[in-house]
Amino acid sequence: MKPEDLIAELNLDESDETTQLITNLIETSKVIVSQAVNSKVDQTIFEADLVYQRAIMTLATQMFYDRTLDGGLSLGLKMLIENLQGKFIGGVNELTK
Repeated sequence: MKPEDLIAELNLDESDETTQLITNLIETSKVIVSQAVNSKVDQTIFEADLVYQRAIMTLATQMFYDRTLDGGLSLGLKMLIENLQGKFIGGVNELTK
């Protein structure tokens, strides 16, 4: 996932500062979501999954607007994480078997 994709989706003005912030939010989101789902799954497997990609964009967006996540994770993000947890069990994607 490229920061430019999220910048465009959020309709933000592109600048070095915005790109760096979005990059950091995306990287943090990847860690949070992958650890919430299954930390044993290789990152390249996650990144090929459309639900994972949407979860990353959703969490990065949420953190962009609420850096402290004062209200916790959104219900939509929780639903995405639960969907991913159903797919990735024991370190493998069960749907690819």
